[in-house]
Amino acid sequence: MDLSNAENQLISLAGAHDVSKSLGDLLSVLPDAVLILDADRRKTLGVNLAFVTLVERELGDLHRPDFNFLDVIHPDDHAVFYELGDPGHPDVSERLDLRVVTESGTSVPVEIYVRYLPDPKGQGRFVYFIRAVETRLMLEKALQEQIQIEKKRTVEAVRSSLRIYQLTEKVRAAPKLSTLLLDVRNEEELFRRAGDFLVSQGLNYQEAAILLLDGQDLKLRYSSSNRSRMSYDLRKGNRYARFLLEGEQPSDYDNVQLVALRTNDKPIGVLEVVFDPRERALFMENHLIVEWNNDILETIAEILALFLE
Repeated sequence: MDLSNAENQLISLAGAHDVSKSLGDLLSVLPDAVLILDADRRKTLGVNLAFVTLVERELGDLHRPDFNFLDVIHPDDHAVFYELGDPGHPDVSERLDLRVVTESGTSVPVEIYVRYLPDPKGQGRFVYFIRAVETRLMLEKALQEQIQIEKKRTVEAVRSSLRIYQLTEKVRAAPKLSTLLLDVRNEEELFRRAGDFLVSQGLNYQEAAILLLDGQDLKLRYSSSNRSRMSYDLRKGNRYARFLLEGEQPSDYDNVQLVALRTNDKPIGVLEVVFDPRERALFMENHLIVEWNNDILETIAEILALFLE
């Protein structure tokens, strides 16, 4: 019987007057199968359509005078079914795992919650909420998937905020370089101030170096890491030669960015910065952020080249 599009309404069986309209309206909105028994658990007062679907019975069968709710409980589970629920403690909800039997004889594992509802007239009733274990597992899986989606969204939102914050700090700091270099007295002081600025004051690159062309050699003029090698022969095809000739950047694994220093559209040297690996990983996740960061480095390189000229 296809009840997928039917409202999960409560169906009164024997003793229909014992099932209040308000209770019926409440139970009809629940997705679980519902079974209502009298206080002695001998008479079935009502079921809902979800219960009919679960046990694969016809409505006519449930209305028959000889219908016994135990017919849908596995014989081995009758005893524990009766133990579930305590009229002496009506505020306590209890849960039990057992099996229901369909019309075809199939045993379906279910979890049952029971609540005893006292009545002012002394006609209490037991209300059983029944859910197939497979359905619960499906719901749990769907819930876990949704939790993972929301967790991923939250992490991405935090990472995006962090990327924007770090980039904003660099954008705000970059223009300060011009002011910092206005009163420099020589190239040595220029390189030192510019290099110190690159590894602090909001830019926070892990390392920085400035190299200038001298014929076929690229000579180190500043290094925040006290690099020992002072000159690089561009005729030997090193990474600086590949960058100046072909625009090839070092491997991403090096976390290094090279920027050409130019005057009159001619290269005069190279600005080299090393990113913090964590910052680099954040930036590389977003192409637009990478472009903005490159623009900042280009601006800094233009300022340096201008002062050198």
